[in-house]
Amino acid sequence: MALSDFINILQATISPVVMISGTGLICLVIQTRYGRIVDRIRQLIHEQQKLQQEAKELKSKINVNRLENIDLQIELLLNRVQN
Repeated sequence: MALSDFINILQATISPVVMISGTGLICLVIQTRYGRIVDRIRQLIHEQQKLQQEAKELKSKINVNRLENIDLQIELLLNRVQN
């Protein structure tokens, strides 16, 4: 077996491994990014529910500005996930 044949065989076997590893790494990065966005949305929804519950229990005025801000942030994060 000539050296050039060996190099061709080696390249043919290594190329798919590199492509699969690269693709897996890209998928992992995308999954992590979406996971962080989903976690932030969950935190915002939890905070929103907590504010509404506190307002009910104390029969006080709801912090409307904060609730509007939370709604806006959730909308922006959802747009980021969809694009």
